[in-house]
Amino acid sequence: MDTECVAGETGSKAPCDVDNHRNIDTSPSASVQCARPLKRKKNQRKKQPDYQRVRYGNTATGTVPATTTMMSPESCANEMFDRYYREQGILPTDNDWDNFQKTLRTSLPLGVRVSQFREDWQRTVDSLRSAGLCTPISWFDAKDCTAWKCSDAAYHHPENKSFVEFVKSANTMGTLTFQEEVSMLPPLLLDVRSDSVVLDMCAAPGSKTVEIVDLMHKADVWHEAESADVTD
Repeated sequence: MDTECVAGETGSKAPCDVDNHRNIDTSPSASVQCARPLKRKKNQRKKQPDYQRVRYGNTATGTVPATTTMMSPESCANEMFDRYYREQGILPTDNDWDNFQKTLRTSLPLGVRVSQFREDWQRTVDSLRSAGLCTPISWFDAKDCTAWKCSDAAYHHPENKSFVEFVKSANTMGTLTFQEEVSMLPPLLLDVRSDSVVLDMCAAPGSKTVEIVDLMHKADVWHEAESADVTD
C-alpha cells in the first residue's frame, strides 16, 4: 500500500483503500470512514539527485558559465586507450598526438537537422536563423539550410534559455532532430534515392534513420488539402 490511515474509533492503523478512503479490513468497522487524513509513508519517494552535463574546458576563460560542471583534461586520461592508439602508429609525431588528445577533450557543438518531411520545416529554419545563435552547415545542404550548429557555450548560456526551450520543443514535435555533424555523413555517402530499400540495423536513437527518410522523400512536394464537403 502507498498510504496508511487511522481507522474510525479504535485508533488502530489499517490499510486504506485510496479510492474511497475506507478501511478495507474485514472487521465490523470496515465501512467506517477514516477519522484522520491519509498519511504518506516515510521515505516513500526519494528525492532524485540533480545531474549536470559534464563538459571539458576551463571556466576561467569565460566561454562557459561557471555553474557548469567541468572536468580537467588530466582527469579524463586513460592509459590503456593511449597505449593502444600509440601502438597503431597513425599519429607519427608527438605534436599530432597532442592535437588528437586536445580534440578529444573539446566539447562538440550542438548539431540539429530540420526534418523536411514536416510541412512547416521552412518555419523552423527561419526560427533558427532569426535566433542568431546558430550557423548553417553549408556542406550538408547549402540550398535549404536544413542543418545547423551552435557552440556548446552559447547553447548552455543562461541568457539563451528561450532558444533551448524552442529547440527542445521542436525536437519533441519532430520538426528537427538533434544530430552531430559526423552522424549526418553516412546517409549522404549511402546516396539514398526515392526508390531505395534501406534496413538500418543500428538505430539508436535513430537520427540517421530519420535523415534517410528525409533523403528518400526530398523530391516530394507539399500540397494544401483541397476543401471538400464531407458526407456520411
